[in-house]
Amino acid sequence: MSQLRLRGTAGAILGVERPLTDMLIIGRSPEADLCIDHPTVCAQHAVVVRVGQSVIVSALAATGQVLVNEREARRSFLQPGDRVRVGSVELTLMGPGHHTFVEDDDETEEFAVAEAELVKRIDLGRPPAFHPRAAELLFQLTQILSRPLDEKPLIEAVLDLCLAGLRSDNAAMGIVDEQGGVTEVASRSRQTGRLPPPSGRLSRSLCAQLVSARVGLVVRDLWVDERFSAADSLVDASVRAVMGVPMIAAGEVVGVLVVTCYSPHTAFSEADLDLLTLLGAHLGLWLRARRVQRRQAEIIEQLERTQAHLMATTDRLVRAEQMVAAGRVATHAAHEVRNLLQPLSIVRILAERHPEDEDVMEITALIEQSRDRVLSVIRELQTSTKGEASSLCPEAMSLGELIDRTWQLLRHDALFRDVHLVFPDPGPEIRVHGDMGLLQQVLINLLRNAAQATGPGGTVRLRVGVAGQEACLEVEDDGPGVPVNLRERIFEPFFSTKGADGLGLGLDIARQTVRRHGGELRLVDGVGPGAAFRLSLPRG
Repeated sequence: MSQLRLRGTAGAILGVERPLTDMLIIGRSPEADLCIDHPTVCAQHAVVVRVGQSVIVSALAATGQVLVNEREARRSFLQPGDRVRVGSVELTLMGPGHHTFVEDDDETEEFAVAEAELVKRIDLGRPPAFHPRAAELLFQLTQILSRPLDEKPLIEAVLDLCLAGLRSDNAAMGIVDEQGGVTEVASRSRQTGRLPPPSGRLSRSLCAQLVSARVGLVVRDLWVDERFSAADSLVDASVRAVMGVPMIAAGEVVGVLVVTCYSPHTAFSEADLDLLTLLGAHLGLWLRARRVQRRQAEIIEQLERTQAHLMATTDRLVRAEQMVAAGRVATHAAHEVRNLLQPLSIVRILAERHPEDEDVMEITALIEQSRDRVLSVIRELQTSTKGEASSLCPEAMSLGELIDRTWQLLRHDALFRDVHLVFPDPGPEIRVHGDMGLLQQVLINLLRNAAQATGPGGTVRLRVGVAGQEACLEVEDDGPGVPVNLRERIFEPFFSTKGADGLGLGLDIARQTVRRHGGELRLVDGVGPGAAFRLSLPRG
């Protein structure tokens, strides 16, 4: 007859022999045939069954470990001399036998027959403990996890549920960090008047056992349990009974859930442990889902920052390339324009010959101002395309003066012959400091754009005002306006709504000039359907 000799590494069963005639259930439950009080052993951990002349050992718990000859096996045949280890107990099969070791996935007929008998006998065995409030508490847990709460309030609600359902005095939850340590994230206590200190809610040794063993643990009296020394933080905090489970999600221990009592008479049962394991499993899945969501959000945010940086870098490179090309064109244009303007110096000779003719003097002054303005525009274009800035020659002026002097340059322009120009009403002077020539060029650009947009018979309005510490000058036309999809691009270099008639540099250079004065040039919503541009400068 086959015999199992039970050899315990510690305890009262050391050296005890026990015959195997039918079936032997091994576990931590007091109802098991062989009760092993060890943190790595589940309530119903493993079973050894004799079927005819065959002996089979099978793991019953999903997380329980069974070693056959120091090799993990979920289910296998035994032959004489084979050693089976469960927790701290080692079992050695003694007696006749003829079967060799069979792997879990071998499909022999004899193994199938023996397995069927094993399943039949296990099904007739003792059912696992079931907590009477399990369904109610799991339903409440589902409701809690579905609430739109932050992480800590939600975990505290789950701990309150553990306190109510498991007759415990304290409950705490810890998160496993990257180094394998456990950090407490939340704790709750009944109104007992003696909440243990942080070190007494999650014992370091207890957490280490839960994480390494990956199974739940029940200690009914810490003060007499050999696994906990008198210096343990739980004992220090006058805790007598403790129950803890690892929270496992996707095969990874993500945290621990622990409840404690001050009285050993409030003994935790196997049903309590099963319930806490279920609560911990649900909470572990929720925590893992939260981690995945946070990680996804971090990745998305990082991708968005990278994309924005890439787009900004691309824009700078494109602008630099465009500016280089524009610089070459500007240099060539400057040379040609200076040659073409050279003959205009003859007007000064005419003025000197006819000093008494007011018309000649006026036209001469206008031509010279226009020539100087063209040369100024060429210089500004050259410096802008090189990424440089020409020096400013600031002077005090009023917005009214800026408008009047600009109009003197434009009043003979054929573009304004059929355009009605509405000037602002006279009022208190609004004074600014700036380079008159450069600001005139900005205003000329805005007025010419407005006249081209409104066309013959159209109207261009100028308005001045004050907004806080800024002086504002608006130019609005009654043309078709700027399409919504183009409003963001209107200031881009080389972008033009005029087709082949525009270079797309006017507004870009104008805005750069205004910003050099400490102001801003914006496209704003006007009164009518046309385009409106607001030039803002610091008052002074």
